[in-house]
Amino acid sequence: VVGLRAAVARLLPAAGREGQRDEEAWGALALACGAAVFLNPHGLNLIGHTSGTLFFKSRELIGEWAPFSKPLGVDGAFFAAGAAAIAYGWSEEPLLAACAAVFGLMALSAVRNIFLYQLTSAALIARVARRRRPIPESWAGTAAVAVAGAVLALCAFCAWRFAEFMPRHPGAIVKQPEQAVRFLDENDVDGRMFHAYELGGYLIGRCYPRRKVFVDGRNVEYGPEFISKVIRWYRPGVFESLDAEWAFDYAVLLNGQDYKARELDESPRWALVFWDDAGLVYLKREPRNEALIKRFGYSLLRPNRPEFTYLLPLLADKRTSAKVLAEIERSVSASPENVNAREMKAFALDALSRPNDALAELKRAVEAFPDKPGPYMSLGWWYERRGRLPEARESYAAGAWAARRQRDEMSEAYLDNNLAMVEARLGNPAEARRLLRRCLRVWPLHPRAAANLSRLESQGY
Repeated sequence: VVGLRAAVARLLPAAGREGQRDEEAWGALALACGAAVFLNPHGLNLIGHTSGTLFFKSRELIGEWAPFSKPLGVDGAFFAAGAAAIAYGWSEEPLLAACAAVFGLMALSAVRNIFLYQLTSAALIARVARRRRPIPESWAGTAAVAVAGAVLALCAFCAWRFAEFMPRHPGAIVKQPEQAVRFLDENDVDGRMFHAYELGGYLIGRCYPRRKVFVDGRNVEYGPEFISKVIRWYRPGVFESLDAEWAFDYAVLLNGQDYKARELDESPRWALVFWDDAGLVYLKREPRNEALIKRFGYSLLRPNRPEFTYLLPLLADKRTSAKVLAEIERSVSASPENVNAREMKAFALDALSRPNDALAELKRAVEAFPDKPGPYMSLGWWYERRGRLPEARESYAAGAWAARRQRDEMSEAYLDNNLAMVEARLGNPAEARRLLRRCLRVWPLHPRAAANLSRLESQGY
């Protein structure tokens, strides 16, 4: 209907009542569309869902539903420019200004609506600017070329900045547990699945109808109490409570930087059977799963832990060191995307007084996964421990660049802190302070950066 109205306005500008303003026609059309909503059997549900979204009690737990809170950035600039355009263009473009105002309020309420505000405010800004400062006809060709070049440059930037959405290539970062789901399918794992809240939409697209999801982003339908509990599943006793109510048979988790799998690692009722950088698969110890647990189970590795130091006592004990290495080797071969297992292997080899083997493993990891910050961090750590500071600086700097490209703020902060300490040892205190301040801007919760910066300043550097 909207497309037909636009076509008629373009092809037959004289159509309709004489003198009727275009904004009035669009307003009438909007009212007609609003009335048509109530003729649809699901119309009231749509309005109810919108209301439920706006007043959802646990919305602060859901990233895309959070209020807008970053005015110093591209989005903030759009808000400021759009607000000025609304004020200036209200009399000239009332309908577009009203839409921009409504979408602006929606975007302030929930960041998921920012794109709606940007679409309308960009059009409004362009129209207001054109009326205030029209482009001379002699500049029209140059302006068109400039705009086309800007659009192409923006497309190239987006392709570089959001590379994870492009077709896969060797060494690409995988943020969804593709190999974990493949493990489930290849080994006929079945039953009732528990999974992280963030995986609901992915698992519907990847696994339906064979596997039913436990939860997904339809928050209003599930209700705030249930969503709040499921999002906090990793807190002490919460997963056990959910399991008692729903009787899960297996679990698929994200392998992130926070140690959320502790409850399952420490439970005698669950066994880890697969893991890589993206996901973890746990099976409940019950008759239907015992054969798979015996074949694939890990008894010593805790791959969701953010550090490897828990392995040191196991590696120091001759009775368990060989088993640790065997489990790590199996992890490396189980998934081609498991760079974390390669870093773990290098850590273990270094702890077993095999530093050259550890260095070779880290270099292979950097070569195979150039977009990941982790291998650079481990390689820099290896060089730093041996006093090879220029090589450590090079590795940390490359890792920080990779982290910034992947928007991995925690890794970027750790790499900046490590790089700062290397710069201080190399006699560059000013650069060290700059890096520590950047580390704290990126991630204020870094456990050592503030103390390191204070120590450098107190020493007169």
